[in-house]
Amino acid sequence: MSIDKIRLNTYNLTFVDVNSVISSCEIDIIDDLYKYNLLRDIRFNNKDTKKVFYYYIIKKICDILINSKDTNKIIFWFNSIDLESSGFLEHTTHIRLKSFIETVIRKLKSFFPVKFYVSDMQFEHFEHIVEEDRGTRREVAQNVHESLKKFKIENYTFSKVRQFIQNFELTYLDNHYFNQVKVKAIMYK
Repeated sequence: MSIDKIRLNTYNLTFVDVNSVISSCEIDIIDDLYKYNLLRDIRFNNKDTKKVFYYYIIKKICDILINSKDTNKIIFWFNSIDLESSGFLEHTTHIRLKSFIETVIRKLKSFFPVKFYVSDMQFEHFEHIVEEDRGTRREVAQNVHESLKKFKIENYTFSKVRQFIQNFELTYLDNHYFNQVKVKAIMYK
């Protein structure tokens, strides 16, 4: 499954749709939840359930950032309405899924130098606006640039991440991997 992106080269921004990232991980997550008998009624307060979701979503987001050849700043766009088409809704409610994904985003924002933009506007709607309405495009770009001014790369250290990694056994997130993400974040600051 492809990851949806919108490039605003004029503003040096590339938006990546978080919901398409989640969708691209959906089959792997569902397979693992099924394998560990956690799928019937997804409980996001279960540590093993969180571990599966964290593994795939965090890895996918970090890999997108690490492997990006884009010269723009990479911003991950999230809108909870877009979750309404998620396959996870066969096993949980929209409210519980939304709340959990917002928690994942908060954790990523606090531990990793990954930039997010949470919007009331659906990604697909923004994509159409980009083509038609320069005022809205400029307004979103200005909002993102304002939030980026608060972004301090020095706030992100591997020591802050270490406990989170141990709690959820995310062993791929070693110091080298974390530094790759950090280097990409610095490049697009």
